[in-house]
Amino acid sequence: MPTEQADRRHEPRIALETAAHLNKLAAEAGVIRGYLGQTVDLSMGGAYVRVRARGSISPGEALTVSIGIPWEFRNIFPFSRIVGSCRVIRVDGPRREA
Repeated sequence: MPTEQADRRHEPRIALETAAHLNKLAAEAGVIRGYLGQTVDLSMGGAYVRVRARGSISPGEALTVSIGIPWEFRNIFPFSRIVGSCRVIRVDGPRREA
């Protein structure tokens, strides 16, 4: 019988679709690879971001991220942009359309 995983998040997630710019330092000396994605949800402790870069981002990789916060969400997030470094926790496989 499968067991349910406990949600370990400390902050509630807010459904928010907005642009996310991700960068990683590639294996070649000093080359930065940029990706454009879109958030699905966001909290003060993390974000779920969809990126169309299949196979090029892996769990455990360090990225830099920049996410703009729309004006109507500034009562929840008291800033206009999230900028910093992050670590990829999980990568989902491609979704198949029916």
